[in-house]
Amino acid sequence: MAKNGLLFTRSDCTFSAWMGAMAMVVVAMLLFAGYFGFFYNFELRNSICG
Repeated sequence: MAKNGLLFTRSDCTFSAWMGAMAMVVVAMLLFAGYFGFFYNFELRNSICG
């Protein structure tokens, strides 16, 4: 176990760093899309109902 930990520490750190960055990008994209989707739908609904 310790030997494996020593062997894979470096690649593990790189991998987790990449995963963290990717997760942050995905979350940012989702927030961005949700934010604009909400306002787009809001405007659309107002123009249809109004």
